Amino acid sequence: MLKVLVIDDERNIRENLETLINWEELGYAICGEADNGDDGLRKYNKLKPDLVLVDIRMPGMDGLEMIQAMKRGNEKVKILIITGYSYFNYARQAIDYGVDGYLLKPVDEDELREKVAAIKREIEKEKEEKELVEKSRGTVFEQFLLSMIKGEVTEEKEIKRWFDKSSLPWKLYQLFFITGEKPSLLTKSQKKIMKKIIADTLTTRMPGYILEVDGNIAGLYGKKITTSFLKQLKEMMEKLKSVVQHDSTLYVSMAAESLHELKDAYKHTKEVMSKNFFYRTDNIVFTSRVFDKKRRNDKDQVFTGSDLIEQLYMAVDLNEEKEIETILTALNTRILCAEEEEEGVKSRYMSLLYTIIKRIAETREDMYHLLSEYDKMIHTIGEVKCIDELFRIIKEKLIKISFELFVTRPRENVISRAIEYIKKYYNTNIKLKNLSEFFHYNSAYFGQLFKEETGHCFNTYIDMVRIDRAKEFLKAGMKVYKVAERTGFTDVDNFYKKFKKYSGMSPSEFKKTGSGR
Repeated sequence: MLKVLVIDDERNIRENLETLINWEELGYAICGEADNGDDGLRKYNKLKPDLVLVDIRMPGMDGLEMIQAMKRGNEKVKILIITGYSYFNYARQAIDYGVDGYLLKPVDEDELREKVAAIKREIEKEKEEKELVEKSRGTVFEQFLLSMIKGEVTEEKEIKRWFDKSSLPWKLYQLFFITGEKPSLLTKSQKKIMKKIIADTLTTRMPGYILEVDGNIAGLYGKKITTSFLKQLKEMMEKLKSVVQHDSTLYVSMAAESLHELKDAYKHTKEVMSKNFFYRTDNIVFTSRVFDKKRRNDKDQVFTGSDLIEQLYMAVDLNEEKEIETILTALNTRILCAEEEEEGVKSRYMSLLYTIIKRIAETREDMYHLLSEYDKMIHTIGEVKCIDELFRIIKEKLIKISFELFVTRPRENVISRAIEYIKKYYNTNIKLKNLSEFFHYNSAYFGQLFKEETGHCFNTYIDMVRIDRAKEFLKAGMKVYKVAERTGFTDVDNFYKKFKKYSGMSPSEFKKTGSGR
C-alpha cells in the first residue's frame, strides 16, 4: 500500500478527503494528518508518505514553504495541492515547484479518484525504471567482478573506478562455488531463493557479493571462510538442498591477498571442480586442503596390479578383513596413477571385482549367484559420485563375499572354522546363537558338536582363548585395564575373575611373578 498524508487547517476538509473515495481500493492507506504547515512537515519527515494532500494556505508555515522543504528532502515525493478559487495563482506557483496537480475546493470525488490513480501509475513506473537501472548497474558490476576474478581486468583506471563505487578493495579475497546436478535447469525463482539463503548465512557476517560464474552460483568474500564456520555452512547446504531438491557441493577456494592470487585461486578451484569425482568426500570442499593424492596425469602410465589382485583373492578366500582393506588401498593407488578420468577408474574397479567373483564362482558352484549380483553392481558403480564412495562400496562388497565364503564351506570343517573364527574375533561379543546361525545350525546342537570336538563348552573355550591372549599382552607390559579392553571383557572385575579362574593367579600377580618375562 502507498502511504498518504493529509494536511489542511480545516478538520471537516481533512475528514472529507479521507472518506471521499475508497483509498484502499486504489492501493493507498491514510498514514496520518496535520492541521498546519509546521506539524505537517514534522509528520512528513517521520512517516515518509508516498503522496501528500496539502492545503495551499494555512496559518504559520504555508503550503508553498512546506512543499519547498519536502522537495528538498525528496524530489520524488508526490504532492497534490488543495486550493480555493481565490488562491488559484498560488496553485500555479506551486506547479513550478514540481507538485503533481491541484484540486479546487470543494473537491470532486471523480477528479480526486482520477488524479490519485494516475499518480499511482506514475509511482509504479518510476519504481520499475529504478529497478531496471539498478539491475543494469548490478549486471555491469557483476561483469566487472567476474572479469576481476578471472584476471581479465588489467586497466588500473577501470579497477579504481569500480573500487570507488563499492566496498572493494579488501585485504583478503575468497571465492566459493556451489555446484549441483544440471545447474542450467535452475529457475530464476530458485536462484533468487538460493542467493537469499547464502546472503543470510555469509553476507550478514562479512563483506561480499553473490553472483553467477560459469553457470554456477558463486560468491566473492572479503573474509576467510574457515572450517570453524562448518556448522553454519552445513546448515546452509541443507537449506539449499530443500530448494533444488538434490545434493549440491560447496567449493571454498584458497584465500588470496591480491588480485593476482585471486586469479590463481579461481583457476585452482575450477581444476578441483573439474576433478570432482577424485576430490569430493563431503558436500563442502575446502580446496586449500586438496592435494594431488599422488595421482599422476601421465597417459602412458600402465596399470600393473596382477600381483595385488592375486593377494586380494587370497585375502577374500581366507576371510582376512584387514588384509582386504590394505591390499585394496594399494590397488587404489595404482589405479589412480594409471587413470586420470572418472570412467577409467570405474572401469578398473569393475574389472577388479569381476576377476575376483569369476574366480570364486569357478571354484565354488554354490557361489555362482555372485555373477548375477555383479550385474547389479555395475549399475551401482556407475552412479557413484566420488572415489571414496567407490572404494567403500568395493571394500564392503568384497568383505561380504569373503564372509559368505567363510560361513558356507563344507560342514565337516564347521567346528574348525568356528575355532578359527573365535581365535580371530575373540575380542568381539561372540555368541553361540549368532555363530550357530552363521553356520546354519541349531544353537543347542552346535554347542554339543563344539564340546565333543574341543572338550570344552562354547563360552569356556572363548574365555580360555581370551586369557591366553591376555597373557601375551601382559608379558608385553600392557596395563591390566587395557588388556581387559583388548581381549573383549566388558569390565575389569570380570576380567580379574576369569583370569584367576583359568590361571590360578590375578593379572597383577602374573606380571609380578615374572611369568611374562
